[in-house]
Amino acid sequence: MATVSFGGADTIDVGQSLQEIRQALLRVVDALAEDEKQLEWAVNGNLDVKNIRAQSISADRMDVQQLSAIAADLGKITAGEIYGTYIATAEGIFPRAEMSNTNNLFTAYLDSDSYIQMDSDRLGTPTLVFQEGAINTLVAQIAGVGFSIIPTSGNMFINAQSGSLVLSGNAVRINSLFSAPLDSISQSNSSATTVAGLVADFNTLLGNLRAMNILA
Repeated sequence: MATVSFGGADTIDVGQSLQEIRQALLRVVDALAEDEKQLEWAVNGNLDVKNIRAQSISADRMDVQQLSAIAADLGKITAGEIYGTYIATAEGIFPRAEMSNTNNLFTAYLDSDSYIQMDSDRLGTPTLVFQEGAINTLVAQIAGVGFSIIPTSGNMFINAQSGSLVLSGNAVRINSLFSAPLDSISQSNSSATTVAGLVADFNTLLGNLRAMNILA
């Protein structure tokens, strides 16, 4: 007996009655309608599955409670929170800037030996570190000491270029060897026009040096 199959469980035998054929066709139509509904739901509605395996997924928007990825181009992030993440402007090359999630610091590298680093705890306080080879300078607000600039080795150079270098404070102190109020130090340039005037200015300078314990 010849049969006609619709690719599913329903087949129609040529010898079936008209009523049986009608019922088989209705079941096929219902199955096609259900497939169409599922396809429309997947395209225009929601896809409700436990796991998806695909080479690529394109979507206008994707809302997830937790996203885990081995490698991803995140594009533009406009909101949300990121925790425990290492962020760098380049991978394995210099120059680059990075935020370390293990040492809690920010670093801008020229190369592996030359960089500026913002350390969350270096001297017991947040510290700015300027590193050039084996030489570094630390800048920090240290409790009990105050704002400090500390070259660990080498020299320290302060140059106001074409401007003036202004020190403002109650006193000037160098290694506790001498200390004097700034207003007690007179103008260093002499305007004297006579020998007596020069001697007077010189004696004033000696007095200032003695006041600062530079001279006995």
